[in-house]
Amino acid sequence: MMLIENRPTVSSELFEDEVVIVNLENGNYYSYSGSGIDIWKRLKGGITATNLKQTFLENLNLDQAELDKLDTAIQELIDEGLITEKNGDPNTNDETLDFRHDKFTTPSLNKFTDMQDLLLLDPIHDVDETGWPMQKENSQTDSNDK
Repeated sequence: MMLIENRPTVSSELFEDEVVIVNLENGNYYSYSGSGIDIWKRLKGGITATNLKQTFLENLNLDQAELDKLDTAIQELIDEGLITEKNGDPNTNDETLDFRHDKFTTPSLNKFTDMQDLLLLDPIHDVDETGWPMQKENSQTDSNDK
């Protein structure tokens, strides 16, 4: 079972020192930093929790306390609806993804709710499985097109 970004209800953008994640279903958005950047990059491509932990263990020499923090970070993303479990073949090209830092830093997921009303009003919710900006085929783009 692999963990992946919960598309099409979640969209994200990687910046230099954080990942901004938007949950289009509930209007919350998040800032994810620390080793969360490395976690998110790997989750976006699809990876099992075991492979994710193994990758961090091999590359950053995590101790048990850090492995526990990694488990907590994964669970937090699941609880917020940002990632989901899916059957399928996980991405095995993880070695092409560089780590931002040479040591593990506790992932920090900061949740913001101040723009919920605006995000929930926007038509970005009417999208296909690839996510925004791809509109569903059966949705109307203009109410005058009949």
